[in-house]
Amino acid sequence: AICDTPIALISLVDQDRQWFKSRVGLDATQTPREVAFCAHAIHEPGQVMVVEDATQDPRFHDNPLVTGQPDIRFYAGAPIVTDEGYALGTVCVIDQRSRGLSAAQQLALRSLARLVLTLMAHEEEQRALMAERERAAARESEIQAALATAGLDLLSFIDSDYVYRFVNRCHVDYWARDEADIVGRRIAELTGESVFEAVVRPHLDRALTGQEVSYEAVIDFPGKGRRTVEVTYLPVREHDGRVR
Repeated sequence: AICDTPIALISLVDQDRQWFKSRVGLDATQTPREVAFCAHAIHEPGQVMVVEDATQDPRFHDNPLVTGQPDIRFYAGAPIVTDEGYALGTVCVIDQRSRGLSAAQQLALRSLARLVLTLMAHEEEQRALMAERERAAARESEIQAALATAGLDLLSFIDSDYVYRFVNRCHVDYWARDEADIVGRRIAELTGESVFEAVVRPHLDRALTGQEVSYEAVIDFPGKGRRTVEVTYLPVREHDGRVR
């Protein structure tokens, strides 16, 4: 629309080929690098390369893309350049007739090339975010699977705010509460604030620094009565090492 051409491409150039990340007016998805106009354009990343008549240009007059389909006569390509100065490819337009390009149209092509780079960076960030979400979901599944397969032990997952996030069936039975009455609540809501501060929190805070902590305690369980229990806290770490 800006350059009034039938063909427009976002072309990425690697060692052996140019690949069209997006294309309008052309069926091909890639070409060999040795015939690619864009492979020439990226050598001058600071400007738009304009070829007004490819049949008269010694670089392209015998190019198969000129002598055959798509019968290129006119080409203009604005390099897609990273902040480090690497030209990845171009935003380019192609026509089957010889012509020129105004200064305003060249400026618009360069603006589009910058926009493409921004969108590609956003796409990469979104992929990284999705990958991290998948890793987090996998970690959650591992925790839930471990809790679900537990037998006679009370098992729970507690976050760094002392809040229950998962509990197994045995845990629920001992406390004589529904799972919904435990998950999402602080430990102190089950044990009482004084017991939490005096007995539980000192050990738990050590575990949150990354240590495995074990101790014995006497607990009055509403569902089982007074029991002596052996408690172990096992730190669970994020991929960056932080205890979660």
